[in-house]
Amino acid sequence: MGKLISKREILKEIIRNSDDFEDIFFNRKYKCGDTIFEKLSDQRFSIKNAKWCLDVFLGFCKEDYEEAFECGITKITKKSIIVNESFKLSMFLDRMLYLFDAALDLGY
Repeated sequence: MGKLISKREILKEIIRNSDDFEDIFFNRKYKCGDTIFEKLSDQRFSIKNAKWCLDVFLGFCKEDYEEAFECGITKITKKSIIVNESFKLSMFLDRMLYLFDAALDLGY
């Protein structure tokens, strides 16, 4: 049996790192030739945004077992995740940020 991590704990860490999420969602940089344009938004990253990000990412992990395995997730429940000994919350957030950044770069 692995370690139980509550979604509330993950949400707290997402909010603690909200600047990284704001950079991806609200402060996009687009390269056009040699010029980089920055799309700024006055919107702030909220707990509602954090919950949405976590739900989307965990939904993706449920569909893509390889992604869940890479993150160290062994089971996803309604209020928590069960992880193995390789799980690191910072790496989990990095994977989440990478997924959203790549999806937005592709235009989703």
